[in-house]
Amino acid sequence: MSATKLFKTASIENELATAMAERLQANRVEKKHSFERLASAVDHLQVAAEIFDDTGFHTEAEALTRILEALAERSQLDKKKV
Repeated sequence: MSATKLFKTASIENELATAMAERLQANRVEKKHSFERLASAVDHLQVAAEIFDDTGFHTEAEALTRILEALAERSQLDKKKV
């Protein structure tokens, strides 16, 4: 009796190639649309919201939190469209 192969090599190679191509395309899109800057801006907004909250400016902290939530919702909607 011969041992059966658990994986088909050609299938794995195709899957890896497809995944790599998709990741490269995603990187191109992110760079084209400056998502790196957006991520940095989101980080800054989060820090600002925390500072506002820690110093008693709760209304301002809440406003920034709402902006961050809106960006997160938008991001989820965009992911569903793709």
